[in-house]
Amino acid sequence: LLTGTLNVNPPAVLRMDQNDFVDDGSSAGVVNINSGAGLLYANANGIKTSGTSVTDGNIRTSGTRTFSSGANYGFVSSGDMVSGNGLPTTVAGLYLYKTFSTNKVTLNNGGTTVNGILGLQKGRLVSSDPQKVILEVVSSSDIKSPANVGGVQDMGYDSSYVEGRMGHKSASTSEMIFPIGSSAKYGPLSLTPQNTTTQTYSCDYASSGYGTYTLDPANSPQLDHVSLVEYWNVTSTASGSNDDAKVKLFWRTHSVVGPSASEWNQLRVAHFDGTDWNTEGNSPTFHPTPSTAWGWVESNVYVPNFSPITLGTVTSLNPLPVELISFNGTCLGNGIAQINWSTATEINSREFVLQRSSDAIHFTTVAVLP
Repeated sequence: LLTGTLNVNPPAVLRMDQNDFVDDGSSAGVVNINSGAGLLYANANGIKTSGTSVTDGNIRTSGTRTFSSGANYGFVSSGDMVSGNGLPTTVAGLYLYKTFSTNKVTLNNGGTTVNGILGLQKGRLVSSDPQKVILEVVSSSDIKSPANVGGVQDMGYDSSYVEGRMGHKSASTSEMIFPIGSSAKYGPLSLTPQNTTTQTYSCDYASSGYGTYTLDPANSPQLDHVSLVEYWNVTSTASGSNDDAKVKLFWRTHSVVGPSASEWNQLRVAHFDGTDWNTEGNSPTFHPTPSTAWGWVESNVYVPNFSPITLGTVTSLNPLPVELISFNGTCLGNGIAQINWSTATEINSREFVLQRSSDAIHFTTVAVLP
């Protein structure tokens, strides 16, 4: 119970777990989270600008509450939660320290611009228009996270990323990382603007096919197909050539690329123009040491139009097109196994080859199904 004023001053950080509360004492309590200080909180209802009931978050005093835009804020402990409308629309830093990777924090404060560090340690930040997280320009903001499956730090990873749409301000030609993903998969990308136009890029990721797969007949060389398992949406507040940017797409196991460099070198950045899919440059740059689990391809041209964008390939050897819904195996006894699978799409797929192995290294074919 608070009677009087609670000031959290730098470098102090106040931590409040799910069942930690600040309530009024004998008189109205005042709470100030001051510039340079920090607040870590975990209540399912977040922090609010007012309210004294049990549904009003971690701080429930009837006096004045000040949440400084110069302070750092973070989300801790287990369980899903919302940010609450007390989270400022601009913060010095925003951190996810949830207990489990499946824990979600949903922004419901009108959106927040991070003018410092976006820390992605554990959990997902659910972001969408207009409740969107936006990173300031590269010179003023940064991402901090453990290494992902490709051994790369500070770009999010499978256990912590922005789920949904996020923004990044730009006023330079510096590369911008978007540590985004869907409700099921982590799927980052990066953009490198051609111009120093002041603008905000916004991106989101879908871990399913776009639904239309017609190829532009003017592509040269022609694409064999585009991915049916993922795509990215990219927009900008600028227009015309002011928003042109190189696009770098990161593939992961979910992308189902081919097993060797000869296949990876055939990947392209592809863009859907509303009618069909176009190749964005035929001399892309590739990750120097990729694998099927991690790599990237970057367009060698500044893409003039966005949304949607995905991986394309000029060879049939990259098996991007098959989209599995389920794959299950059941032991029926007497050395018999029953394998069942279903697919959402099989465009440009010739057949299924079923193989078995006793050591997960050497495989023999047991069936070929058209």
